[in-house]
Amino acid sequence: MVPVTLGALAGYLTLGAAVPVLAVGAAATVVSLVAA
Repeated sequence: MVPVTLGALAGYLTLGAAVPVLAVGAAATVVSLVAA
């Protein structure tokens, strides 16, 4: 049960860290395309 909980927490942390990075990357791409 503990490994499953740690795995779930790791997954949530990974998603929580990846989503903002992807959002910033997408925003930067849109801005660069619009600016170009």
